[in-house]
Amino acid sequence: MLFDFTNLSIIKTFIFWNKTITAQVKCYKQDQNSPIYNMFRISKKTEYGILAVQYICSTEADRAATVREIAEKHKISQTLLAKILQQLARENIIRSVQGPRGGYIMNGNAGKVSLADVFEAIEGPLHLTECDLDDQSCSRYEDCTLRDGFAPIQQQVAVFFRNVLVKDLPVDTTGQ
Repeated sequence: MLFDFTNLSIIKTFIFWNKTITAQVKCYKQDQNSPIYNMFRISKKTEYGILAVQYICSTEADRAATVREIAEKHKISQTLLAKILQQLARENIIRSVQGPRGGYIMNGNAGKVSLADVFEAIEGPLHLTECDLDDQSCSRYEDCTLRDGFAPIQQQVAVFFRNVLVKDLPVDTTGQ
């Protein structure tokens, strides 16, 4: 059964729950009252990248955050986190500081880093479907009945991720 996106009312609720960022899209078909739930999940690498950038943003301006302290705070593998931080540094989100008091600091505009910036630094361009990026990536591109329906959703998700700044995300104050 193909969905006619003109008959759907789409309500986007973005939830920050249990240290996992999940975008929940609740769709109601006009001819039924029961909701259909679809989940869009951010990868663990991106989740850890967001947590790390959030931690680095909250660190005192004259001190670099170390891989070890971030990993211990968020119970993340140091090896994986080190790779994620290197990726974020390559994309100029953060900067590596060498030496005995070394670690990572924000690279300039800490207050302007969005979820989209971190997501794209780790995952590449933000997209819901492969055909958003490359017409040749899908063998059904010419006959696809969903592409045009997903385009406005894709745009709204991208705008949302661009407008949410990492510094504005709730911080875990429980010490866990």
